Parts: sequence; C-alpha cells; structure tokens
Amino acid sequence: MVDMDGNPLAGAKVTGEDGFSAVTGTDGKFIANGLYSIRHSFTVTKDGYLSRTVRFDVAEGTAIRKDVVLAPSGGEISEKYILADFEGEFNVGGNSVVTRSFNTVTEYVYSGAQSLKVGFPTGWGPVRAFIDSGSEALNGSDRQFVNYTNTDWSGYDAIAMYVYNATSAEQTLYFEFMYDRYSWSSSVLMNVKLAAGQWNRVEIPFSELRDAGANLKNIIRLSLAMREFPTYGATLYFDDIALLKYNRKPPADTYIELPSPVPTMDIGAEWEPVVKIVRSRRGKAGMRLFPALCLNLPTPRSWK
Repeated sequence: MVDMDGNPLAGAKVTGEDGFSAVTGTDGKFIANGLYSIRHSFTVTKDGYLSRTVRFDVAEGTAIRKDVVLAPSGGEISEKYILADFEGEFNVGGNSVVTRSFNTVTEYVYSGAQSLKVGFPTGWGPVRAFIDSGSEALNGSDRQFVNYTNTDWSGYDAIAMYVYNATSAEQTLYFEFMYDRYSWSSSVLMNVKLAAGQWNRVEIPFSELRDAGANLKNIIRLSLAMREFPTYGATLYFDDIALLKYNRKPPADTYIELPSPVPTMDIGAEWEPVVKIVRSRRGKAGMRLFPALCLNLPTPRSWK
C-alpha cells in the first residue's frame, strides 16, 4: 500500500470477504497466502485516505505482486451534486420490512434540519432503502419516489455521505449501484465498515465502480443495504449524499510486465521488467490488475 507519491503506508487495514484480516507493516506490505484460484476482493482502509476495494484473479500455482495506491481523503471540491439531503417531505423508498422516516433529533442530524433514519430488521436479508432516479428504466418497478434526475455520474470522482451508526457494534453497510436497467444483475456492490456510536464519513471513488464494470453514464438507483444483522437489528442515520468532483489528480497504479509469459525463471537468468502506468477508460489513471507477476525481482540496471 502506497500513497500518491509512492511512499509505503503502514497501519492500513486490509480485510477480505472470507474473513481475512491484516495490517500493513512499516514497509506498507501485507501477504495473503494459500488463496483459492478464484477472484478475491480486499478492502483497504486507513485514516486520512479513501477506502478502496481491489480484486485479484488468482490463477492456480501463481503469485501476484501489486502496489495499491490510496488517495488522500478530502481536498478542494470543484463541483458537487446533491443526490439526497433529506430536507423537506419524506421521499425514500425501500423494502416493506425496512422502517424509514425523517429524523429531527440534533444528535443524529449531520447538517440541515433532518436526516434519514433507517431501521434494518433482524432475520431478513438483504434488505434495502432506495435512493432512486427519475430514469424511465425504473418505470413499472418498485420505485416509490424520485430523489435525483442526473443519472450521468461519469463527470464526478466519488460519491460521499455521512452515516451515523446508532448501535454498539461495528456494522457493514452495502451500496448497490444499479445501472442501465432495472435488474439486480445489472448492479455493482460495494461495502464499508461503520464504527459504532458515531458519524462515519463514507466516500467511494468512482474508479472502483468503473473497474467493476458499472456504466457511470447511467446510474439509475443507489440502494443502502445490509446483509449481516446483529440480533438486535441495526438503526442507521444518513445525511448529505452527494457526487463530488475534486481539483486533484486520481491515483495512478503501476504494474510490472515481464517479457515472457512463463511464470518461472531459471537460476541466473536475467529479465528486464517494464513499469507502466495504467489508464482508465476516461483517459485518467485508474486501476487494473495483472495476475502471474513475479516476486522478488532484482533491481534492474535500467527501466523502461
């Protein structure tokens, strides 16, 4: 794990979907051994930086070495689009078993006069509250209200919001970004950890959604979902859901490309790796993962 300047980030927490957990050392590294040869997802968090989810396609008998760049949180915002600030009349849909109301208790309002209070019940899942667009793709669906009209999010860098976890335990909140059509199969899922008894600022970079295949030009629904339920249920408060555009460069990842597809090399052999910058579909630097990268390469005399 490195910062935007390539410096190692110690103390970054890495969690996997299978319960894997690690903290990076002073060299910024963590190791996950004995993985099945399938796709694995790891979420990285560190105070002062944007959380990030990375996905690795592990091939049988191979090792992957990958630098993951974390961008600093905050910064100068050049443009902001409010999806939902929950001021005014009640206008949030969701599953019938999920309680939804507007809260005016000051402790649970981050800004303005109101926040959204959502009660996720015990024994049901997944369950959701819906932040819906006015897209025709949702006509005839379970849409109850229209919260936003701009479905083209491609010009923004991230989505951010504030979430108060009113329970005494850490909670996992899932975000489902539905695009193009009304179908759960046409959705990208992201998750975040919410610290107990406090406001949590949540920000998801759109580079992650692009890498996961979402069409940012047509996001028609954002679902606030939970799958893991404590025995007593969970109550969360939401405020100021917005799209953000920053005056900063996005992180640029690097990978090492070897001049041969052979996954091993003979003792004494010399290979010269090529370090490249990966570009996203928008032309900005973005993340891409390459399996079957060699470990413990000696420092070459020259770099291309």
